[in-house]
Amino acid sequence: GAEAEASAASKDAGKESMHLTQDNLKNPILDYVQHIVLSPPGATFTCASATAPEGHTYSDYTAVKEDFLKGDITPEQLKRGLIDALNQLLQPVRDHFTNDESAKGLLAQVREFKKQSAAPVQAGDEAPKVFRLDLVKEGVVSADSHLVLAPLPNSNPTLQSAADILAKLKAGDDAAPKVLLLLDWTARVNSALDADPKLISAYYAILLASLRSLDQHLHGENAIMKNVTIVTQSDAILKDPSNYWIAVINAGRHFRLDTVMGLGIGLGEGMK
Repeated sequence: GAEAEASAASKDAGKESMHLTQDNLKNPILDYVQHIVLSPPGATFTCASATAPEGHTYSDYTAVKEDFLKGDITPEQLKRGLIDALNQLLQPVRDHFTNDESAKGLLAQVREFKKQSAAPVQAGDEAPKVFRLDLVKEGVVSADSHLVLAPLPNSNPTLQSAADILAKLKAGDDAAPKVLLLLDWTARVNSALDADPKLISAYYAILLASLRSLDQHLHGENAIMKNVTIVTQSDAILKDPSNYWIAVINAGRHFRLDTVMGLGIGLGEGMK
């Protein structure tokens, strides 16, 4: 009765009833044909069948499904057709990583990284090569620098935040080069100021102007900011994007997101 139907609907919530279309076949190969091979406008799918052993070219998914259901296309023929179609789609990508020198170098790095990750560590082995962004090697900052991270942008900046940054910069060893890192990429990831690049850039421009003015007022001839290297996160990353992204992949392979973010740290405003 109605109670049994309600119970069934409750159990089904978030599962079958949430599908946009009903699919009793649950055939992943047909799904690939429909949503990948035939999804671009004007795409075709060629597959051998009983009536066309040399291959029949389809432009409509429904026709493929109908021929499969009536047995004109066997599961093996459907699978072979999908393999050929996917290979054809992937070939330009393979060509790019074979013929483009920059892409070829990046692929070699990724393969080396995978090889090192898979190899068991033996006593006496050399330490595996670590792919990471080296700003000292790239000449962006000096070795043994005293690094201070600028705050994430917000719509209500305060003079106190500028004073706090100056205090952190001053806390470093007098002989250590001082670096202030502007976290523009982190700001976008955390949806600071709606992740708007122009607003983020404007915030940091105001922050730097405030720092220099307050620094001159507080320290006069001993002003700190004239000896501080300003580094924007995006500029630093793009000095060596290949090693940066390999480092990101490495972190993603070894750590869960909640581990990286830490206990009690939620996603940025507007992120789900």
